[in-house]
Amino acid sequence: MKRVQCNGATKKGMRCLNKSMPGSEYCLIHQPREVWPTLIISVLLGFILGYLTNYIFYKKSLKDDLVNRHISQQRYVPPAINGFPVIIADGTNIKVVTQPASFPSLVSWSPFKFRVDKEGIIEIYGEIRYPDDTLVVTVHKEEVNITPGTGIDINGDSKGFEIVDSNGSPIFQLSVILYEQWKEQQKKTSQNHPNEINEILLPRLGNLEPELRIAIERQLLENKERMQTEKDNMFLGAKEVVIFYYVHYEGNSWWCVTPSGSQRVCNHESMQKWQREIPRLFKYPGHKYPGVRVESRN
Repeated sequence: MKRVQCNGATKKGMRCLNKSMPGSEYCLIHQPREVWPTLIISVLLGFILGYLTNYIFYKKSLKDDLVNRHISQQRYVPPAINGFPVIIADGTNIKVVTQPASFPSLVSWSPFKFRVDKEGIIEIYGEIRYPDDTLVVTVHKEEVNITPGTGIDINGDSKGFEIVDSNGSPIFQLSVILYEQWKEQQKKTSQNHPNEINEILLPRLGNLEPELRIAIERQLLENKERMQTEKDNMFLGAKEVVIFYYVHYEGNSWWCVTPSGSQRVCNHESMQKWQREIPRLFKYPGHKYPGVRVESRN
């Protein structure tokens, strides 16, 4: 609607030079008295709504800025070990490192490589991809780059580093734990996933003669004890274990490294089943709980 000159008069009796308000013959100053209450309320509501809208957008932009700065910043406290030798466990694949070294992943198809320097700092190099060859995360030494819009978040402290997907489930995890703690975890895992040879043989021993059955059971037990002794001797002196778990898509398959071992699965549902085996270490969102572990009460 075209605004025209106000029909009101000034104190000198001249016609007001202001433009009239939309839908009225008068400007703001010369509005009739009965219009003022409605006018004041409209102005106040407009001010309040405008303020609230600006405040909401400000808070959102502030949060987005915190998140973006959090996921793009360097890990200023990278995970580290206290000395050598140290055990490297890539799922159930194990290696003992006795000195600073660069070493490839223990699984041939792993997207990651690692290095432990002379100060015990653990450096990570690699990437994580999703179907359609979508690159979502790259890790280079202490630098982590995340593709915007993926909902991925990170968190960590001096004994662990973790990347989670938009559902808060780990897609990469590095943790440094004590050797005795790791041995307890291995016992629980072996209880949940019995040795395949024993699982096949033991049910069939019941059909054998008692003497032969007892002899085979004794031999299996001796082999198990011998293997445990060899493993303990190999790990002699190691006080810490560096554990890696992750999920990664490559070659039309999901590759999962979890506490149960390494698996190749062909669909997203199977991947999620193995992914759930990886216990989350930290609280999220990372910018709100930097370095706060799940079990922490702080």
